[in-house]
Amino acid sequence: MEERWDRGREVLRQTLEFRRAGEDGQALTLLDDAIAQAVQEGHGTWVSILCGHAAVISQFLGDRQREIQYNQLRLPLSKDYAFAAYNFAQL
Repeated sequence: MEERWDRGREVLRQTLEFRRAGEDGQALTLLDDAIAQAVQEGHGTWVSILCGHAAVISQFLGDRQREIQYNQLRLPLSKDYAFAAYNFAQL
């Protein structure tokens, strides 16, 4: 069952607006803050969702190190750890 976290939904909406405006740095800063909050509050599903979103933006920007960091953070939260670990190794 997916947990509801309104902050996560709002952050996703805002990051899309920042992306459309070409403000990728703002989007990643917002995501970093929300990921930290989700970790602190125990919203594991949202940590995974937000990290995935941030990883895609980082990949688009060519920031491979940051992309790896986001994927690394979400790896332990994967439901299929073996598959996730295999995909992480491909980075």
